[in-house]
Parts: sequence; structure tokens; C-alpha cells
Amino acid sequence: MPLPNAEPEESPWSPERRTPAWRARPATGFSQYLALSILAVMGGFPLGLLIGGGLVSLAAGLTGLFDTQGHLPAGESFALGLMITLAAMLYGLFPAFVYGAPMYAVLSRWQRANVLSVLVVGALPGVLLIGLDRDLAAMTVLYGSSVAVATHALARRRMARLHAPDSLADTGMQ
Repeated sequence: MPLPNAEPEESPWSPERRTPAWRARPATGFSQYLALSILAVMGGFPLGLLIGGGLVSLAAGLTGLFDTQGHLPAGESFALGLMITLAAMLYGLFPAFVYGAPMYAVLSRWQRANVLSVLVVGALPGVLLIGLDRDLAAMTVLYGSSVAVATHALARRRMARLHAPDSLADTGMQ
């Protein structure tokens, strides 16, 4: 018979004993991670498009594919990068919010969001398109990766605060 002031023994079948430490879930709900990742994509999407457009303009200006003199004039390379960026914006807006934001929320919740993992998430749709159209796949990899890294750069600190033990006290959500 246990003593009246003794703490009860933990059952070997309790969830605390059955769940390994690597599968222990953070205390913060997935909806908070998803909301923060959607906000991060709202900022990371245009920033990533600017980075990707700059890379396209730079590549167009440096390659000798468009002009007989071996380079594309600066104004035309900028216009080409802007045109491709506008197409990427229309093409990538839906996947960024429907695929990218939830994937980033999952990675962040399980504390696996780093540059390499977000590069994989950003490049995966483009890799899947290689069989259909190589040029479209290359642009999807370029813009998807740049948007993913920009989103990670904007969200990294805020997502890390959700893992802190006193994160609810910091946000005022107790």
C-alpha cells in the first residue's frame, strides 16, 4: 500500500513512457506554425522573386545566347528577367501558399528547418517537372529555391521563439 504523501507510480503504459524522446511533440500547436509560415511566405515570396529575377537578368546578361556580339544589353537583360519574374509570380503564387507554407510549418515544428531542407522543399516541384519541360523545371527550381531561402531567412527567428519554453508568455497567449 503506497504512503499517503507519496507520488503515484508512473504506469509503464502511460504516454510519457511509451513516446520516445525524438518523437515528443512541441507544446505549440501546428496552427501557430502554419500562421507564421504563411506570414513569412507573404514576405519571402516577393523577396525570393526579386532574387531569382536578379539571377535571371545576370545570367541573361552574361551569356552570349541572345546577341551576336556575345552579350545582351543591360536594359534588355533586365526586361527579360522582369518578364520571367512576372510569369514566375503568376505560376508560383498558388504552390507557395498551398505547398511551401505548410511544408515550412512542418519543418519548423519538428525543428528541421535549415537552409538545406528548405532548398529541397523549394526545388522539389522543379525536379518533378524535369520530364515535362526542362526550361520550366529550371526556372521552377531557381525561383522555388530563392523563395524558400528568403522565407526561411524571414521566419527563422520567430519560429525559434515558438520552441522556447516561455514562448506563450512572450506572445501574450497564455
